Amino acid sequence: MEIGRRTTNDTSRPAVSLRAGAGNGAARRRAVPERLGRRRRRRRLMHDIIRKVSSASAHWRNAMKWITRERPKIDRIACPWLIARFVDKAAEFLYVPDADVLRIAKETGAIPFDVPDVELGHHGELCSFDAFLEKYALHDPALLKLAAIVRGADTGRYDLAPEASGLHAISVGLSGNFRDDLEQLRHGMVMYDALYAWCRRDARL
Repeated sequence: MEIGRRTTNDTSRPAVSLRAGAGNGAARRRAVPERLGRRRRRRRLMHDIIRKVSSASAHWRNAMKWITRERPKIDRIACPWLIARFVDKAAEFLYVPDADVLRIAKETGAIPFDVPDVELGHHGELCSFDAFLEKYALHDPALLKLAAIVRGADTGRYDLAPEASGLHAISVGLSGNFRDDLEQLRHGMVMYDALYAWCRRDARL
């Protein structure tokens, strides 16, 4: 019997078409890779979603608290700016009375800075901003230029950078305009963004 043609005496079974069978098989063969492709794409999408969620969760778990003295002026605005821009984008900052800094740091796990006898404080002629640059190996020429301005303004050594006295004046004025330290910090961030942009431009000249 030739496949694809029914004999006159055989009516019990349907005819088998080689052409149709081949077509269905080809369609099925094409459908398998398509289904596998869709499954792979779905798996990749789920993996991407899980990776992003895990990354975000790790980021928030690793976000740090930083604590220093209240009523900031220069170093205690410059350092949070440096932390938020280059060290810990999800940082939380606490400004508390001088006498409470180390106690609250111990209770909360916050990292103290710009207070006596801590790693991220003044050491010799260097200020807290310098300590951050050293600890986190931040060697950007614009940041080094900014560090000299901050150091001069914070320590009264205006000879270190022509801009130091101006930064001191603006910082004292900023402090006088805000009773809320965190509100002052929000405005100070813009000020240091601008000063850093100027330092980057000047470093390229």
